[in-house]
Amino acid sequence: MKILSTIVLLATGLASATTSLALAADMTAPAPAASATTAPAKPHHHARLKARQQHRQLAARALGRRLDLNREQKTQLKSLHQKTAADVRGIRQDSALSPDQKKAKIHDARQGARAQASGVLTPDQKKKAAKLRHHLRRLAAK
Repeated sequence: MKILSTIVLLATGLASATTSLALAADMTAPAPAASATTAPAKPHHHARLKARQQHRQLAARALGRRLDLNREQKTQLKSLHQKTAADVRGIRQDSALSPDQKKAKIHDARQGARAQASGVLTPDQKKKAAKLRHHLRRLAAK
C-alpha cells in the first residue's frame, strides 16, 4: 500500500516530481549541526500538508534513484526548484495581478522549469522518465 501511494503520488506528473528532485539532494546531504542562532522549525499547522510534503520527498528520492541522477544533476535540479519556488511565491504575493493572471503566470513559470529540468536529464533518463510517467498514468487510471 505504501508503494502504491508513492507511485500514485509520482503520477501527478514528472514535472512536479522533477522539480521536487531538488529535495532529494537535501535529503541525502547530512543535516547541518544545530546552533544557538538557528531558529527552531515551524510546526506544521495541518497534518495533511505535512503528510503531503513527506510523500513528495519520498517520491523525489525514489524518482532520483530510478533515474540514476548524479550529484551535479541533483544540484542543478535543486537550484531550479528553489528558483521556481521563489518565482511562484513572488507571483502569488503580487497584489496587482488578478487570480487568473496569477494562475497563468504560475503555469508559465512551472512549464519553463519543466523544460529546463528536462534539459538536465540525459536521453536515457528521459526515456526512463517517460516510461515511468506512462506506467504511473495507467495505474492512476485504474
